[in-house]
Amino acid sequence: MVEKKSTAKIIEEVFYKNTYEKYYDDWIRNFALNLDNIWNGNSVRELIPKQNKNSKLSPAIIIGKRGPSIHKYRHLDLLAKSNYEGTNNLL
Repeated sequence: MVEKKSTAKIIEEVFYKNTYEKYYDDWIRNFALNLDNIWNGNSVRELIPKQNKNSKLSPAIIIGKRGPSIHKYRHLDLLAKSNYEGTNNLL
């Protein structure tokens, strides 16, 4: 039996394929150019957010950029369901 795909799923797959094909070389080049910083830069563990004792909000550190894994691991869905209410530290 052949599974029938929804129009939304087909559009998502075409978008993903075209985006991947268009930007793959840029992603690889940018990764290569950043390797020195990745290996020799500070660890994320050294980024300790300042705590405000008077606030119920907690700080957040966001690392990265939108990519295929944001869909694969459903990061935005996890964030939406986390009840996270924001941060009090703005850069």
